[in-house]
Amino acid sequence: WEDETVRNHSVAFHEIRKLNRKILQTAERLCLHESPQNPEAAQIEIVTIWKTAELMSKQFEVMEILANQRIAEHPPNSTIQPYRIFDKCVRVFNVLGQTDRFKIKAAPGFTAETRAYDKTFPIIATVLIGNAEKYSVEATEIRVYLKKDSATCTVDVTNLSKGQDPLTDEIFARGVRGRTEKDGSGNGLYVAQLVAHQHGTRISVKSAPYNAETMIHTFSVSFGLTQDTRRRLTPRSEIHNI
Repeated sequence: WEDETVRNHSVAFHEIRKLNRKILQTAERLCLHESPQNPEAAQIEIVTIWKTAELMSKQFEVMEILANQRIAEHPPNSTIQPYRIFDKCVRVFNVLGQTDRFKIKAAPGFTAETRAYDKTFPIIATVLIGNAEKYSVEATEIRVYLKKDSATCTVDVTNLSKGQDPLTDEIFARGVRGRTEKDGSGNGLYVAQLVAHQHGTRISVKSAPYNAETMIHTFSVSFGLTQDTRRRLTPRSEIHNI
């Protein structure tokens, strides 16, 4: 019975995704037709449809994992660059909000690759940035910062939020929301943590007072670098001794 339910959910999500993909592709074509060099500079209403459909596709992936958590058990199937995934997500949120409050930064010449399951990995970026936007103080910056060492690439997502209550790991439990007056199921961070575990890591959170009314919250997650990336970071003298 459980397997049949999962199959039915998968079929339903597949049909919804097909319809959403058609909206996304049509809007993207219209934007490219109007502004071939920079489709994001096309008519704002069409761009908004395009980017909303793009974001919806990620939400469907979250819903499907909630219906069938075995998806988050698939092993990595591709090599990806975390910066590109998070940068794309930042641009989507900036377009939808008609703002530039979402900032992404990394050290000059930053490059990092990791092994990932391409269907689920982008969920981490979408959830962390979307969560920061939902609970942030209006008009304040939301910052995404990427750094790396010899073995890992770390992504920090930081926002300023009202209140004086620090966040704990409880925020990653299923059905838990940061503030109850905000809309949402409370499952986004739960799913993001599942996907982090799928990639051999975990998301952590730290909170620090900013002033008498607000806190700074930083969500961090680290990914193991591919062997090729590690070799590029290793001095030649060390490579000869490996």
